[in-house]
Amino acid sequence: MSSEPSMTEMFELIQKMWNPLNIPLPSVLTPSIDPAEIERKITELKAVEGWLSMNLKMLQVTIQTLEMQKSGLQALSASAQAVRTSAQAVRTSAEAIHAAGTKPPSS
Repeated sequence: MSSEPSMTEMFELIQKMWNPLNIPLPSVLTPSIDPAEIERKITELKAVEGWLSMNLKMLQVTIQTLEMQKSGLQALSASAQAVRTSAQAVRTSAEAIHAAGTKPPSS
């Protein structure tokens, strides 16, 4: 029976899959024991996190703006349809009065 691979062997296998040409690449996954290097990585990742958060907020504002535009256009369209319906009703009433030969009641 074969023994289970060690963590180092598993890490090497993953590294070979990600980098088959074995070109040295800096990675967040590469363990470091230097506290200054770890602090630098934390600072870089926090900067990326802040940038992503800002972009997420801008995306959310853009979506909300488009939703408001959509609602406004739908309300405007509904108002225009109501005006058309009212105008058609007035026109139909006027035609009916004219066809009957009667005068509309005066106020």
